[in-house]
Order: sequence, then C-alpha cells, then structure tokens
Amino acid sequence: MLCPYELILGQSYRSLKQLARCNWLCLYGIFGAPDLIVEVLSAGNQNADLAKKKAVYEEFGVKEYFIIDPSDKTEITYFIENSQFIEQQRQKGKFISRILIAEINF
Repeated sequence: MLCPYELILGQSYRSLKQLARCNWLCLYGIFGAPDLIVEVLSAGNQNADLAKKKAVYEEFGVKEYFIIDPSDKTEITYFIENSQFIEQQRQKGKFISRILIAEINF
C-alpha cells in the first residue's frame, strides 16, 4: 500500500513513504514508530533493509520487522525485546505476527 505521507521516526530521520499505525498524523507526514513494518527485498535495497533500516527501526522501537525475499520466498522476522531486535527462526512462504495474532502466507 502506498501513502502520500512520509513516516517520520524522529527529528532528523525520514524513511520511505509508508502507511503505518502511528502516534498522530499531520500535514507533513506520519509521526511516530509503527508497531509493524514489512519490507520486500529487491536487488537494489538489500543492504539498506538488512542493516541500515533494521538499526533505525530498532532504535525507534518498531515492535515487529519482517523482511521478505521474493526470490526464494524466505522471510526474516525480528521482534523487539528489551529495546533490541531478536531474530526469529527464518521461514519460507509465511510469517507469524505477534501483534496481528496471525500467520500470513505469501
């Protein structure tokens, strides 16, 4: 889903345009960390998703972060625990969300 707003996690960091549950909405964007983010890898963004964005999302307290690799249908799941992301067991074709209390197949 695309959104005309920017997700603004902090004073100086702006991520990709995304629609997410947030603290509040204003004319400039969505302020606050979402509870859940799902990223789909592509050849050009693997490094950003696997390292840089993960660190930023962890810093701002995103509760669940899912990274999906469409080439082989694997996913990486991170849950926040004591302010740090904990990687869960990788799975193929599905991810399980604690927040949504659901298993999502893809």
